[in-house]
This record gives sequence, C-alpha cells and structure tokens, in this order.
Amino acid sequence: MQRVLRPLLVCCVLLLNGCGYSAIESASDEVDAAWEEMLVQYEYRDTMVGSLVGTLARYVPDQPALTQRVRMAREQASIPPPSTAPAEAEELHQFQERQAVLSNALAKLMDAAESHPLLVKGEALDALQRQVDDSQNRITAAQARYIRAVGAYNNKIKRFPGSLTARWLGRDSMPNMQIRHQARDSLIPPPQFDVRPAQQRSSGKDGNALMPALGLAAG
Repeated sequence: MQRVLRPLLVCCVLLLNGCGYSAIESASDEVDAAWEEMLVQYEYRDTMVGSLVGTLARYVPDQPALTQRVRMAREQASIPPPSTAPAEAEELHQFQERQAVLSNALAKLMDAAESHPLLVKGEALDALQRQVDDSQNRITAAQARYIRAVGAYNNKIKRFPGSLTARWLGRDSMPNMQIRHQARDSLIPPPQFDVRPAQQRSSGKDGNALMPALGLAAG
C-alpha cells in the first residue's frame, strides 16, 4: 500500500506546487508579516504620543483643547486592531481612518507648538519633532510594505494557474490600503495667537485664539 500511496503523494505535492500553492501560501505569510510590522510601528507611535502630549501640554498650557483632541484621537486609534490582515474592506477602512485622525491631530499640535510665540524653542522641541518624523517615516515604510504584499498576493490568486488553486482553497482577494497624499500646509491654516498680558485676557475676550485656526470649537 505504501508503495502506491507514496508516488501519489509526491504527484499531489508536485501538482500543487505547479498550480502555485506554495507561492500563494508564501504571499499570504508575507501579508501577515507586513501587517504585524505595521501594527508594531503604530504601537510605537502610540507610546510616543503619550509622553509627547504631556510635554507639549507644558509648552502650551493655555490651549488644553489641543492636547485633549490628540488624547481623544489616540483613544480611538488604540482600539484593538485585527490580529491578522483584514479580509473585509470596511474593517481595513475603519482602522486606517482612526490612524489618520490621530496623525492629523498630532500634526496640528506640533504646528501649534512650533508657531507659539511664547514657546522657548530649543533642543527639547527639536527632539520631539525628530521623534514624530521618525515615527511617521517608519509607519510610511510599513504601509508601503503592506501595500506591496497585498498587491503581490492578489496578483497570484488572480492569475492562472494560481487562480485555480485559490478557488479550490476558497481564497479571495484582499482589500488594500489607500495612501492619501495631503499637503500639510493646505490642511492647517496659520495659527493665530493671543499674546496679550494675562490681565487683559482674563476679561474673557481671549476667545481661545488658536482654536479656530485648528478647527476646534471653543468650550
């Protein structure tokens, strides 16, 4: 019996390899690895944002709405993501939107800190900016890897003979990320600051001058 089964098993393995089974599995593993790497970079940013917001709150203590907005965006972005690459487009879209909200809020907070006339600019702020830039570069690189991995996987299961194997295995194409290139300056109007003495601002006419420039409603 073994003499009969062994050649059949070898033939099945060769047939599957010839139909792209190994290539599909390898491409699927690469997608999962790219997804895990991207989550690692987002987790790194989440940790960095926690300490960064605390530091910037000391730089611009008169604008608590700014730091609060980042904290709220951070909470939304920290919702546990799928442990593996999302198979549904809506799930991936929601994940990406939560991260985009945090990115935008963080960029506005950094612009406010850099533009604040009372902020003592020096090594501390430069170090924070380098951390933000480094984190964003890591995220961008991880996103690019994920996009390439998903694209390669989808190509393998759509082209013959991989399409036959994918159909037999019940594999479907995966949704991919959409990278939106936005001009930062076009999103963030120049902040307007009220630098009058505290006695004049205490009259209630300070108007939270920075908030309108950042799209925030005064509390």
